[in-house]
Amino acid sequence: MLRSIFDSTENTSMPMIESRVENLRIVGKLMEDLGGSFSVLFKDNVKIYGEIGVVEQLVNSDAFKDERTYDGETIRFDKRAQLAVCMIYGKCLHTEYEFVIGDEDSFTIFADYGIPAGLVAYGVLEYSDSLQEQINNNKLIPENSNEEVEIRAATVISGELIQKQIKKQTGMKVGMVVLDYLLWQMRNDANTNAHITETTAY
Repeated sequence: MLRSIFDSTENTSMPMIESRVENLRIVGKLMEDLGGSFSVLFKDNVKIYGEIGVVEQLVNSDAFKDERTYDGETIRFDKRAQLAVCMIYGKCLHTEYEFVIGDEDSFTIFADYGIPAGLVAYGVLEYSDSLQEQINNNKLIPENSNEEVEIRAATVISGELIQKQIKKQTGMKVGMVVLDYLLWQMRNDANTNAHITETTAY
């Protein structure tokens, strides 16, 4: 059923369809547990992390879990969970359902494939020659490989450094959600290769 819904006009099929179906089932169960709607997570002053943070509640579900292991340590990126909060926030803005994000500073740049490609295009990040060659040739960068984790971690760190530099040079504080959007648009303008990883995390 899902395959037919997302059927392509270009004779290509949606990748990892079985994993996506399983994720939808998990999300459906999560919604049932919440009383049938995500809306119960978004009441008044919403926290995304902390004791009752929305992101923390979402990543308890396998559909939103986004962890990597690097040098024996677990690293959380929480890309899709953070994005879910932002998308719902944007849809509710200027409506009767509008809510306040109480810990907006807890957001990071959304570590996916697009933002790092843009950061490389504009000289913020620089890959090793071998990694750049793999990306240029559309070679698969395995999920949870050192290269993939380092790309995503460097993206998050770059976002924080850019935010600080904007503050230093202009005196303006640009939130991560806005900065992420701007960097995504810049990446589209750059029209450069992104790394390819088989994953449902982003």
